[in-house]
Amino acid sequence: MLHVAIPALVQPINDKRRLSRLFWGIFATTSTIYGVLGVAVTVYLKGRINEVCTLNWADTTSASHRTSLRVYSYFVVIFPSLDVLSAYPLSSIIMANMVEYLFTGNPRVRSGRFLLTVNRFVWATVPLICAVYMSDLVELDKFAGLPAFCAAFIFPGLLQWKSMQMCQKKFGADKTPYTSSWFSNLPVVCIVFGFGVVITIATFVGFLLPG
Repeated sequence: MLHVAIPALVQPINDKRRLSRLFWGIFATTSTIYGVLGVAVTVYLKGRINEVCTLNWADTTSASHRTSLRVYSYFVVIFPSLDVLSAYPLSSIIMANMVEYLFTGNPRVRSGRFLLTVNRFVWATVPLICAVYMSDLVELDKFAGLPAFCAAFIFPGLLQWKSMQMCQKKFGADKTPYTSSWFSNLPVVCIVFGFGVVITIATFVGFLLPG
């Protein structure tokens, strides 16, 4: 969600030069939280970790545990479903808007209300139909990881490279006063893109190999 929300999030900020420090802080905070959680769960559960991490708390939902612990455990177990459910409408709208932009070529040109409703309905229905045929959450996460790698590494690298080309063509330089001195270097862009390609191929090959 961070990728698609960045334009809307940064719009109210007048001094765009603060964005570099802001996003560095965001990435550092989220990386630290996920890192601490990952290490703590690994150390505590050792070799008993389920593929869906939150299911490790399923045993504490039984009646033999106190009520407060059971409530907390239920929240942890169902949290991924609630998280996906909360983002589902927004993801459907974003996907419909992207498809509409592909056909119109202009984000300011909108279809009529009927076509817009049909477009959003289609992209809201497709995941539900797919869920009928693939109900295994672990397998679903594995396949969902492939486009996630593309969205997190490959596409941003390509977009950054294209942005640098457009900036060079229009302004005579591939940097602006708001350009990050580190992230916007071409070698870094190539490393991010290459890393995304490697892990995507490695993951896909892992699907094909037995065991």
